[in-house]
Amino acid sequence: MNQPLVQIETPIDFLIITALKEERDAVLKLLDSPRKIQRDGVSTYYIASVTAYAQNGSYEVAVTMLNDMGNVEAAQHTTRALQELAPDYVLMVGIAGGVRGKVKLGDIIVARQVWYYEPAKVNPEGTQLRPIMYTVDPMLLDRTQNYTDLSWRDLIQVNRPSRRTKKLSSEEQSDVIFGAIATGEKVVGDIEFMKQIRKIHPKIIGVEMEAFGVAVAAANNRDRPRFIAIRGICDFADRTKNDAWHHYAAESAAAFTIGFLKSGPVAPRSARVARLQQNATLVAIRHQSMEQIPSKALISSLPPEYADHHVVELAVDQTDLYQAGRLANPMEAIRRQQDLENRLNELLSQYPHAEVAYYSIAHIPLLFLAGYQSSNRRSILFFDFNRQTRTWNQLQLGGSEEQLVVTGLPFKRTRARGDVVIRMSISYRVTSDVVEEVVHKPIASISLSLTPPKIDKITSEQQIREYGVTFRHIMDQIHERLPNTTAIHIFYSGPPAFAFYCGQQISKTIHPKIVVYNYVAKDTPSYSWGIDITGDISSGNLLVQPRC
Repeated sequence: MNQPLVQIETPIDFLIITALKEERDAVLKLLDSPRKIQRDGVSTYYIASVTAYAQNGSYEVAVTMLNDMGNVEAAQHTTRALQELAPDYVLMVGIAGGVRGKVKLGDIIVARQVWYYEPAKVNPEGTQLRPIMYTVDPMLLDRTQNYTDLSWRDLIQVNRPSRRTKKLSSEEQSDVIFGAIATGEKVVGDIEFMKQIRKIHPKIIGVEMEAFGVAVAAANNRDRPRFIAIRGICDFADRTKNDAWHHYAAESAAAFTIGFLKSGPVAPRSARVARLQQNATLVAIRHQSMEQIPSKALISSLPPEYADHHVVELAVDQTDLYQAGRLANPMEAIRRQQDLENRLNELLSQYPHAEVAYYSIAHIPLLFLAGYQSSNRRSILFFDFNRQTRTWNQLQLGGSEEQLVVTGLPFKRTRARGDVVIRMSISYRVTSDVVEEVVHKPIASISLSLTPPKIDKITSEQQIREYGVTFRHIMDQIHERLPNTTAIHIFYSGPPAFAFYCGQQISKTIHPKIVVYNYVAKDTPSYSWGIDITGDISSGNLLVQPRC
């Protein structure tokens, strides 16, 4: 390829990372007149425009090849590329080994999660794998799952191995499979090793060597570009491993990737900039009762599509009431947020096309109350505070497939009358002994928990929505199975965003009285006050102060 050397003139929408020359060349074959760029740094890039038909525009796409295989090189190379190009989206594209029986040769696998299997504990009893997992970007996953146009297969320019013609039966066509991908530092060609890797996660469908490094670089970049991995299956990572399918698998992955981009899955950056010139706005709710959050602290953490939005803040400030480690006047804190929904509606009437974000360091009952006050029909972007970097991160990367474990919900309908307890153990375990100090002899004590509970377990909006469905289901089952419930008492340990979202799930017409409690270890009882979030704020009787 003898493309002239040029300088980057336009911002990059998509960065495509490849590990091998045949992977890179397969992508470049499908681009119109790619331009080679070699700056003073180490990396070489190829830049081209790809028409995005559904968007009536085009993407600027950069393609680069790693200097070596492996996740370390992938992380270093991607970090440099992100610094130099600042793309909005990062795609890892190439070949991978597949799990026999889950996929066939030539299929495309798209990652739901990337599992790095190398971390382990070695002791006399053997080696215990301690994998690290990254969830791919939910929006890119959604777009790839809904890309159903099969015309991308026509972009494959080589025959399948052992075939003399490109005409294939339906069984021989490449399919697109979504699942978990394992990644490490080994070229795997051993079925027993593959069995060991599959113990990490039963839904692993492929194995490769670079996606984790790319995912880490994207997650740690200040601009947080969205990431996904797309791979073509070239072997089954067992003793039959050979290079016969490398070329076809590389072309299949490239064909799916370019076909996907041509479908126009997202708005090009140029179109977003044009919209911003029409005053695109983000209304950010800054809710604080435990710690002062600097004004517009969210701006430096916004993802690419919101980075240039006009940010209008709606502040709920109760920090002056937080004294000596306690909220001195919870009722006054309640009054200060009673008009939250009205204030938000006023701003949205001024900015009718604005989106809404929420970030908070506040007491649990106030978070539930804020969510309860807000419309559950409104989509909200959630941000969480990173204690290590002291920055706010949108809940869009990382996460876990771990389900909330529900125990204590009666199997049958009962006419018992009394209170119901819900213990929600997300970050720390909420123990029954401290709850019993507040609610004596409930008719049901229900636990929703992650096993084990741990800080930072919720790192994606997808998790919040899925766990929110579980919470709402429990609330509705209480209504159905325990119709004589007088009140539901919620004891929660978890991140602010999920508390707010749970508040949104509580029905103003179906569910009974809901009391959410605040925990202070040195108080007696430890849950020394709570808020009846379903009560009438104007009555002034929302504060609940139990006695031992």
